[in-house]
Amino acid sequence: MPLDPSPDNHLIAIKNLTTVSSHGSGLLSVLKSVTREIIDTMGYGRVIIAVKDKKSYVLRFRIGKDREITGKEFTKLLRSIPPVSLAPDSKGRLSVLAWSFRNGQELSVADAHHYDFMTDQTFQDQELVSRFGLGSYVIAPISFRGDSLGILIVDNKYISRPLTEYDRRVISTIADHLSVCIINVEILNKLKKSNRKLQETNKELASSQRQYRQFVERGPDAVFILQDHRFVFVNKMFHKMFGYDEIEIIGKEFIEFLAPESRKSAVKMYDDALSGIRVSDEYEYSVIRKDGTKVAVWMKTTFTRVKDRLGLLCFAHDITEKKRAESELRQAKAYLENILESANDLIYILDLEGMFTYVNKKFEEFGYDPRELIGRSFLDILSPAHKGERFRKTITTGIKQVYELEMVEKGSERIRNVVVSTSPLTDESGATRGVLVLGKDITDRKRAEEELRRMSITDSLTELFNQRHFFQKIREETERARRMSYPICLMIFDIDNFKRYNDTRGHLAGNEILKTIGRIIQSTIRTTMDTAFRYGGDEFAIILPNTTLPDVKIVAYRIKEMTDENLEGLTISIGISSMSEHGSVEDFINAADKAMYTAKSMGRQAVVIHSPDSSYPT
Repeated sequence: MPLDPSPDNHLIAIKNLTTVSSHGSGLLSVLKSVTREIIDTMGYGRVIIAVKDKKSYVLRFRIGKDREITGKEFTKLLRSIPPVSLAPDSKGRLSVLAWSFRNGQELSVADAHHYDFMTDQTFQDQELVSRFGLGSYVIAPISFRGDSLGILIVDNKYISRPLTEYDRRVISTIADHLSVCIINVEILNKLKKSNRKLQETNKELASSQRQYRQFVERGPDAVFILQDHRFVFVNKMFHKMFGYDEIEIIGKEFIEFLAPESRKSAVKMYDDALSGIRVSDEYEYSVIRKDGTKVAVWMKTTFTRVKDRLGLLCFAHDITEKKRAESELRQAKAYLENILESANDLIYILDLEGMFTYVNKKFEEFGYDPRELIGRSFLDILSPAHKGERFRKTITTGIKQVYELEMVEKGSERIRNVVVSTSPLTDESGATRGVLVLGKDITDRKRAEEELRRMSITDSLTELFNQRHFFQKIREETERARRMSYPICLMIFDIDNFKRYNDTRGHLAGNEILKTIGRIIQSTIRTTMDTAFRYGGDEFAIILPNTTLPDVKIVAYRIKEMTDENLEGLTISIGISSMSEHGSVEDFINAADKAMYTAKSMGRQAVVIHSPDSSYPT
């Protein structure tokens, strides 16, 4: 249509925009209506709208209309134009669009090719001019509640004349009216939203009222309302819980139905509540049922109004079974605690960090007050040899374990041997939360076993190890010597003419000689390394690990000298062998034994070291 921005068409366009906005459409619909009215009603050929980006400080070309280009093609062309920055350039200037947007002032450009508008403050939007071939155009800011939303651009495409001051005023008026339309849209949309919300609220209120009535009548609690200490409402559950009909309750004072022990506190609760002194909203009372039995109830109260008068709304829940269960649980707990505290075994519980959370009284026999152990690490009462590896294994694997611990007795620092059985404690999900430990004190049994073992490998007369232990020990020591690559020597000796001494002086005197030799050996050898044995009747053996032949010879002469001084004329014959020169344990023993007999054949009272070829006196 021909250009006709007459006042009549101007008014028609404004009227149409007002109609659109009165429907409560969105901002996008209003902006599209502007482009349609400017072209179809007022006769301009092209309209472009740039909208401020919500996330960045730029204008983006989003909406427009061209008389001879389809909507999709024109929208595609608009979106291909780079956004216009609203920030000044390096010289402090703004683009013409940015200047109009930021200052809220419309502009009229007579000829885009001869631009001379405030060149010290602005510069031409060349991308927009070149893409659309702008000649003469008007820019008007679109604002809403004092904030600029975007820019409205109308040019003289399809018009044979430049746009005039009249056109600028027309476009400016359209832009101003657009702001009003946007306000209308916002108001209408808010009203629609408010109306929808009101309708939803009414539905929810009606639904809540239905649910509340159902809850009051069908709920598990007895619900009643008190005014002036009297019942003014009771629900059906009240009858079911206490046995009274409504006619027997309404108008009666509530304390008539309470057990004597609950009446005083209930009256105080009611009076305090109505006077504003609220110590608690939850109470526990005993109610007398119609059949005379007592019911324990838990009651929650809140204020309500009935016929414009303040009352107390009460919810009562029957907790009789709960109270009975709690009583049984307390009895069971007390019974279990009595068992745990009276147990003849150590019983304790550790958390995941190895800290005591429970300790029974058995620990008092170890010198500990159970209360002082709570919160302490179990390693505090164990010997330094324990590092807690087995405890951590129970935590990580969840496997029960049985093993021995060395506990330190408080005060005396004496070691007590305890066999413990550990079991993981788990929660409902199966996660380990701690460890239960049962411990039995086996100190006396352990010492008895050790004493029995000592007796089984010890010669009671000389206090040296016996022959049985000799064969076990020599195999252990020779294996260790081979593994560690050090020499090991064996010394075997007996008392010369001891049988004749026994026959003439008696066995008691002979026993004293054997005891003396035992003491001489113990005072001569290295007690932490060497091992001495009563090998036979009057035969003795000494295993000397990590010892060379020259060293063992010194030991042999020391023993020989001491026996010469203490055995009343008796002498000894000594044989020595070294494992480094022999292949087997049997050869090792036989070599020392052979050396001893060689010493005897050479006149006794000698020390002989075995040689692979022969034995010779030293």
